[in-house]
Amino acid sequence: MLFLRLGPQYIRLDSHSPSQVESALVELGAVRGRNLASTLGSAGEYDSVVSLANIVFMVPHPASMVLACLINTNAVSALNSVELGPGFLIMRLPAPESPLIDRLAEEYHGQKTDLITGVAAGKSGDSLLGFTTYPISTTINQDQLEPEQLLIHRPASNLFQELRQGAVRYFTEALKENESQWYELRINIYDAYGNYKLHLDRLILVLEELEAGLILGEGWTRDHGFALLSVTAYQIRLFTHRHPLEIKELLLGLEYNAAGQRIVDIDLYYKNQKLNWVQTIRDKGRQSRAAVGMAARSRLLAKLSPWARQQLTVQEQAAPV
Repeated sequence: MLFLRLGPQYIRLDSHSPSQVESALVELGAVRGRNLASTLGSAGEYDSVVSLANIVFMVPHPASMVLACLINTNAVSALNSVELGPGFLIMRLPAPESPLIDRLAEEYHGQKTDLITGVAAGKSGDSLLGFTTYPISTTINQDQLEPEQLLIHRPASNLFQELRQGAVRYFTEALKENESQWYELRINIYDAYGNYKLHLDRLILVLEELEAGLILGEGWTRDHGFALLSVTAYQIRLFTHRHPLEIKELLLGLEYNAAGQRIVDIDLYYKNQKLNWVQTIRDKGRQSRAAVGMAARSRLLAKLSPWARQQLTVQEQAAPV
């Protein structure tokens, strides 16, 4: 689970022959973006966003490689000036409009701004700190960013090192301000066919994709659910900021395949109490376990990236029923 990461690097180019410079950028794999805000949001931490003659490009290389390419080709003769913009950082928040933004603004003398204004005002020695409640291990869309950014007059590399040391503490304090907390849960996997590794991989795939928490440990256990009867289970200890019922719904969705067949049994325990699938029912009225599970599966798949959905599909097909 990531709490803080770097964003793309930003370069402003002024040229008397933009087409010549664009050709050099295209050789590096550059693609045109819709606008500056959306391109900055969708670019990764090892990418560069280049502004050239009111056109924005996303280049899948760091700024140093982009500049080296321009210098080592004829494109350098078409440039009038090169200016590096502010560095970008993205911090994970547990909830929107967190008071943590105000606290960081005070601690680091940050100026509240929106994305476009901050990019225009920031210099190469500045940082633009953005916030989101979404997982940050992948790219973040513009509409997933909080409206307020912080323009901080410190280099991104220095600010990143300092914020990274306290990122978990900041996140925890923001949880308390939102009247939430960390939960320590136990997840037990049961499978009559013994495919524990397969279902563990499926579970980890989802937890990592959604950045749903930290796995504290795992190992075999015995579940004494009935008198004089115990069964083997593979147990994962999860430390998460998500409510236990939200995790229970994710697990319920993992129990069923696309055909509606139950391929594994996954139980969730919080404070030594087993959470029941009935507690996850959202709609009024009587529903079967399978119906609730398939609805949970649909909601789970909607949250995953296309790559993760494909991986989960392949894993499901490998599970006997």
